[in-house]
Parts: sequence; C-alpha cells; structure tokens
Amino acid sequence: LGEALPIFQDTVDYVFYLSPTSLQAVGVVWKQQGQEWDPTNIIGLFFPTSNHLSPGKVEIPDRETMLENIDMEADLSKAKRKVDSTIEGKLRVQGTWPENAQSVVMVASTAPFLPTSLLDLSFALPMQPGFDSTYYHINVQPGTYHLIAALLIKEGESIGLNSMAGNYFSLNGIKVLTDTTHVRNINITVTVSSTALNVRTWERANVRHNP
Repeated sequence: LGEALPIFQDTVDYVFYLSPTSLQAVGVVWKQQGQEWDPTNIIGLFFPTSNHLSPGKVEIPDRETMLENIDMEADLSKAKRKVDSTIEGKLRVQGTWPENAQSVVMVASTAPFLPTSLLDLSFALPMQPGFDSTYYHINVQPGTYHLIAALLIKEGESIGLNSMAGNYFSLNGIKVLTDTTHVRNINITVTVSSTALNVRTWERANVRHNP
C-alpha cells in the first residue's frame, strides 16, 4: 500500500516509490472511516486498454526509472462498507500444483453472466498455493451472487478472468440477504496440472442468518 491520498477531490496526482519489480496490477483501495485498511476493497485499477477484465502489468526496471501516465479512474460506487456476511466453502485440490503458482484468490460476482470488469468482483485475501484442501470465505455485500471463482495467479503471467481455476455458477443465484448472512458449503473440487485446473462443483449450500 502507498500513502493515503487526499479525498473530496475529482483528480489526485500520486507518486508510488518502489524498488525495481514487476507488478501484475496497480489499483486504488477505498478505506471506510473507523476501519482498518482492506486491500480487497478495490475501486480502481490500471487498465491500459478497453479490456477491463485484465489489469495492466507495470515493469520497474531500475531505481532511476520514473514511470508516468499510470492513470486510473476510481469508481466510488464500487466501495464496499464493512459487513460480516460471507460466502464460504471448501476447496479440494487433486494433482500437482504448477511450479509458477503464486497465489489463489477467491472472487464473487453478482453479474447474471460473466462480469465485464474486475471492479464488479468481490475479492477475498490471497491464499498460498500448495494445499490439498482448505476452507475459504469471501466477505460480500448483501445481494445475489451468480459466480464464485478461484483465480490461480501465476508468476510472470497476467491476471484476470483468464486466471480462473475453478468456478461455481448458479443461475438462480446465491442470496446473501443481510449483513450477517453466511452462505456455507459452496464447495469446489479442483484437479491441478502443470498447465490447467479442471473443476468439479456441486450446488449444496447452507444459509444462516444471524439475528
């Protein structure tokens, strides 16, 4: 995370100092007053093209290079307030992980079909690969979610929906009714190979509404 930016402005200039590195994405994170920073609360990403399903990679070759025009549009309608509602389940993995597997990120979408932008997704915190099975949870706003997906982030490769490793699709939607709804048992079994992940899913969910 960089320095906090001033608010109540239409346009802000920013400077982000980094050691030489290769970044798979650059984004803007929104912070709710009185809450901790949540790096998954993304309201803007650097998209160098009209394809908003794949963020732009940024290469910083050396300490003398200053990259300019890494411009972003922050959409405040994407800001997510703090809630306790979740979608949860178990990831089961079969096979051998690819050597360049870097992390697994769970996402949820309210779009009835595939989303048109990564900003339409709710993100969970990244998980380290290498597990045989693990539980996941995604904090989500109340709503109806049609797609739950596991994105496999690979070192040196661009990220986006092309990173989708496994998915659970519900035409009728997974309904998260309140700030304290927990939808459980959205389970995904993943078969891993060095080149791809094949997925089996099943639609058995438990929904609990806390008082």
